Amino acid sequence: MYKNLDDFFRHVQNPLDSKDSISSLVDIYSSLHDFNGNFYAKLKKVNSVNGGFYNLDEKNDFFVSLFNCWKDIILHSSFSKDHRLDSFKKSLETFPNSNNIFEIKELLSNEEIKNYTNSFLNTDSSWVCMDSFQIHELDSFQQLLPYDVEHRLYINIDLCSIHKLGKLFFEQCEKSHLPYHFKFRQDDERDDSFVVYSDSNHLLTYYHLLEEIINKHPDLKEHIHRPPLLTGVVDEWIGYGSEFMIPSQSYNSIRAYIVQKVLQKEFKEIITEKPNLPLKINRKSTTLIDEITSRIISNKISMLTNINSIYFFDTYGIKPANLKKRTFLIPFYYKIKKTILNDLKKSNWDFSNLSYKSIKISDSEFYQSFFSTFPDILKNYPEVNLEIKNSIVKEAKTVGISDKNFCFNVFSTWNLSHEQSDNNSQKTYYLSK
Repeated sequence: MYKNLDDFFRHVQNPLDSKDSISSLVDIYSSLHDFNGNFYAKLKKVNSVNGGFYNLDEKNDFFVSLFNCWKDIILHSSFSKDHRLDSFKKSLETFPNSNNIFEIKELLSNEEIKNYTNSFLNTDSSWVCMDSFQIHELDSFQQLLPYDVEHRLYINIDLCSIHKLGKLFFEQCEKSHLPYHFKFRQDDERDDSFVVYSDSNHLLTYYHLLEEIINKHPDLKEHIHRPPLLTGVVDEWIGYGSEFMIPSQSYNSIRAYIVQKVLQKEFKEIITEKPNLPLKINRKSTTLIDEITSRIISNKISMLTNINSIYFFDTYGIKPANLKKRTFLIPFYYKIKKTILNDLKKSNWDFSNLSYKSIKISDSEFYQSFFSTFPDILKNYPEVNLEIKNSIVKEAKTVGISDKNFCFNVFSTWNLSHEQSDNNSQKTYYLSK
């Protein structure tokens, strides 16, 4: 139990301080095979676990709970006769009780009600996005958020339990008359599957509420895994992130962009300036350029030997039986190595001329082999981990991310340390009863 926000934030781990954080980021990056690959798409799945399909009964119960709560609020509210919500109320007064969300949606004959409730009863959407304004601010056409978002809490929970957590969080907020804004994923495995958005006034309240839910429902705990890699971990099961100042940039996407930019620069410099960097891989001594070339040749030969065609010789100028002979492999190897070394001197990094006889090596084949050496470089030169971390911190600071903890923004760390110094300075706002 945290006394106040200062106490809470003192326990938020810097994601870059984790023992394997940099090596994990490099492992993800090395699987891209392209400097412009979608690093973020791979990053958001790195801690995901195949938690199966979502539970249909729990999905139904979640959406039924939303509808019944909204209906109850409508039925206990007063509207003028010419108010559009007065017609909602009249329709709902005779609406039959049902515990099946699909039956409920079928029975909604009023088109205006259908259109209104689609915002929170969209059962087929990839994301379920829910906030208290959709339920309580009945006359709001703009669907404003209940507060200014400053923070995020991440829970990496399996799909099979995600609707149960959503229902429990929603109902607990309603019971406590708290505003809320959260979302969760319905269709694929991601490690940012459940996100609670908060301002500074409610953050600690939401954390303790989630903690209470997990303690009361231990079956949920076995379906919760390590939070997203770039979030600050609290108590080993929940991730924290400061909301980024630019609305179009999410917490993870801006940090993924920074990491990818730094890793691209770092490894480009290594291969350009130190192509003959000594490496030891599986107890065998080699150099970076030799290892890259060997992997290109090995991958290409493996691909060619799987081709079964009577036109093989006409296409590649060599018989399949000769692919693994030294008389072919040695000149192939040195031709590719020499071309790479020459191409590395070019400012535009053009590897489209990699070929031997009629065998062409594509850009992607070069990058696949090049990128695959990144983890080996880290194992041989551990000091590169610190270089990468320092470069990430430096680059992050230019866009307003704290150099003290990668999960904070510069403003948010200052704001928290100055605004939330004790229990009395924190005020929780409640929904009207």
